[in-house]
Amino acid sequence: MPDAQDAYPLDPGRYLGLCRINAAATAQSGDGADWPSAYSYLQDALGNAKCGEIWVAAGVYYPDRSTAGGDMDSPMASFRLTTDRALYGGFTGTEDTRTQRNARIYPTILSGDLAQDDLADNQGVTVDATDIQGLNAYHVVSTAGVAQTTILDGFTITAGQALAAAPDDCSGGLCKRANGTPVLTAVTFAGNAALTGGALYNAAAKSVTRTNNNPLGQPCERLRRCAREWRQRRTHPEVRHTGGQRRRRPRQCHPQCRRGSGQTRAQPARPQHRRGALRRNPH
Repeated sequence: MPDAQDAYPLDPGRYLGLCRINAAATAQSGDGADWPSAYSYLQDALGNAKCGEIWVAAGVYYPDRSTAGGDMDSPMASFRLTTDRALYGGFTGTEDTRTQRNARIYPTILSGDLAQDDLADNQGVTVDATDIQGLNAYHVVSTAGVAQTTILDGFTITAGQALAAAPDDCSGGLCKRANGTPVLTAVTFAGNAALTGGALYNAAAKSVTRTNNNPLGQPCERLRRCAREWRQRRTHPEVRHTGGQRRRRPRQCHPQCRRGSGQTRAQPARPQHRRGALRRNPH
């Protein structure tokens, strides 16, 4: 995961209060005021209007889990971010300052694997969208009309699956609707699926501020879905006639997928010929 960096310093005038979340918390009625009384569920803090800045300890968090249990096992469940709210991951559950956290060593996972039956790694990350099994959230995280005071910093977003009818056909990871300018810093997207924009879909005119993020979180070999969707949307499959038979011509990953994953494929060098030079058959 990319190293987490603070998008903004703690500003009491901007955020109402500081709340802490720890999936391993043992307190039955935590209020998030300190680590011993941390919330167990992230949704509980998001439902508390007094929680402006939220520190989230390492672990896996599911959008349908809360004390109230209102969205239990519902694919509509999502971590809905609002204006003037900043979420920071990468804590161990003992820190006094935000600078003590390390999201690389202590990953904080936001997972859409509601049934918890995906083929995930030992940290709870569904690395590839083909590993999704059973019931998953349409959008793990969602925003609508938020300002730049909405911050998501130091998280991995995984296992969202938006393969339903519109509007739940786009962005299994983070769905941004309506005008808004959220800030994403050190966020990794891995193993999300959608008909449009598996990791992140921006359905509005305003932009998303991105810093030190990994937009795909997986190598090019695992982007078969991206390449297949690009072919279907952009072109008809190329064909060639050989011996009266019609065969598909194999394609490489789309260049956009290669850029997003940090992987590239070496292309064979083309022979260079001077104008007018005789091109001889080497055989």
